[in-house]
Amino acid sequence: EWGSFYFKKERVPLESGEDGEEERQVEYRQKGKVVQIAADANYSLFVLERLANEAEILAYVLAVEKGLAVSKKMTHMTVVRELFGCGSGKGGVLQSVGKETEYIPRLLLETHSGELLQDIVHVSAGKAHVGIVVREDYLRNVESKNMDERTRKDAEALRARMESNSQEAHLMEIARQEEMDILKSQEERKQNPFSVEIESALEAYLSSIHGFDKEKWLPILLENNVDIETLSTITTDEELKMCGITAIGARRRLLRELAHLPTRYTPVFYSYHNSKFIYISWPPSRAEEIAKKNLLDKNRTGGNPFGEFLKKKAGGKIFRCLVRYAEGKHLESILDRANLRYQADPEGQHKLFMWGVGIDGRGGHGYAMAYATPHEVTALPLKAKVVEVACGCEHTIARTYDGSMLSWGNGERGQLGTTENYNGVGVNKAYTPQVVQGLKRYFIVNIAAGRWHNVVITSDRIVFVWGAGQFGQLGLDNWDTKGTPAHLKALDSRGSCKAICGGWHSGVVTETGKLLVWGKNTHGQLGLGDCRTINYPKPNLTLRATGKVRTCDMGANHTLVVMVANRVFSFGAGDSGQLGHDSKQSCYIPREI
Repeated sequence: EWGSFYFKKERVPLESGEDGEEERQVEYRQKGKVVQIAADANYSLFVLERLANEAEILAYVLAVEKGLAVSKKMTHMTVVRELFGCGSGKGGVLQSVGKETEYIPRLLLETHSGELLQDIVHVSAGKAHVGIVVREDYLRNVESKNMDERTRKDAEALRARMESNSQEAHLMEIARQEEMDILKSQEERKQNPFSVEIESALEAYLSSIHGFDKEKWLPILLENNVDIETLSTITTDEELKMCGITAIGARRRLLRELAHLPTRYTPVFYSYHNSKFIYISWPPSRAEEIAKKNLLDKNRTGGNPFGEFLKKKAGGKIFRCLVRYAEGKHLESILDRANLRYQADPEGQHKLFMWGVGIDGRGGHGYAMAYATPHEVTALPLKAKVVEVACGCEHTIARTYDGSMLSWGNGERGQLGTTENYNGVGVNKAYTPQVVQGLKRYFIVNIAAGRWHNVVITSDRIVFVWGAGQFGQLGLDNWDTKGTPAHLKALDSRGSCKAICGGWHSGVVTETGKLLVWGKNTHGQLGLGDCRTINYPKPNLTLRATGKVRTCDMGANHTLVVMVANRVFSFGAGDSGQLGHDSKQSCYIPREI
């Protein structure tokens, strides 16, 4: 049977039967299987997939009966994905405040807010920081009657946490204010450009009127759908009063100025349709508009379709809002189509949690603070939904649901992919996730992060690399460092489907089961039979002769490969026994474990 066991410190009654409790290591066993692993430096992480146990199901039933808020619906078919870790707890990567070393897997149970980690879909380990992606499906996991209660309790927990720690509260307030500023600027950019243009024209005209209270009357005019063209046709005090200007002094001052404002005609909207097509147009200039209007008046009795339309529908009046409405609807349809990719995701809501060392902003929380418990990354770009994360030594990259690339942390070696001037002052660090602009036109499907470099694959099977290249780990046939994504043309038409990064070497697995490697090879970690470092992709012929590669992963100076036939090979440095061959010798060619 698949399964695992772990120990947890709990207070239990004394064995002697006396009153009191003592703290002991209690053994827990879970049926399930490990579905994901991650490791770096001197610690390891495992994701265990199992079914909900009887205790969890009973606790859920009791909570629902009492009307309490629950975060996950528990049945005999509910799948739980939990995180375990062992090794050195340096930097708080194992959620231990004292940074103790764990010699057996320890359950990393919850986030800083007390929320259980039971839906982990991806995990990545950096040198001293960790990133995980958690899926939350409210429609499937949470009872609808508990939604309001859960929201209220989350708000109370956040408020209590902020009040308990004034320093953290101050930092969180600063981060919240920055986030609000970002959202405000993005919301302004997201506004309908036609409405912005109308508002700016009206505001500019009202500002030119001496003594007119623009701040008071501009919102009222906009609320009543009054634009500069409407104002140009107003001639009486009563019409201004109907537009919402109630103060007689403001009306008189505005009427004096409107007398000098030339009349502006909104383009007349024409429409004609038959069984074959629909024709819609509006004149581009005032002169053409007047000419067509005169022509329509002259031919009004001749059965002209445009004249009949104006006679029946317009009644001789100008539809000032029709064109703007059509343009606004067109913009809304574009936004709706752009958002369909988010609506089509059946896997619910994804959240990104980071913890560990926060130097240079590698945690993505907006400041260089270390955490020993998972903290959600909330400073993501608008509508970004992270589905995969990869942690390097001092930086982090992530892939979103719509195929975009994000990066943050230390970029002194170009690993952020944002600029070639990566040594410039003020451009080599990012404390919050930012978009890699060089990949905006591509849909990213797979990512990998090395110590100071990155490799990603697009939906067109194009491979991009950037970061440090002093050991040829970029595969560009040179030893240069790249501050922006560079196209690895040597892998075109190879059908790359999985990218792998080690400390200073890289590789890809192709759709045909081949493994191509490049980079540092001082310990034989490329498995080519020698220790010569290469700066271009080269297939591993030993593995090719053995069979097809299913997957691969790389450490700092060694490589592990799993074949389709379920055979496992390792090669590279073995000084700490990482090859699994019962020796400390390095291996320059793939050797089966």
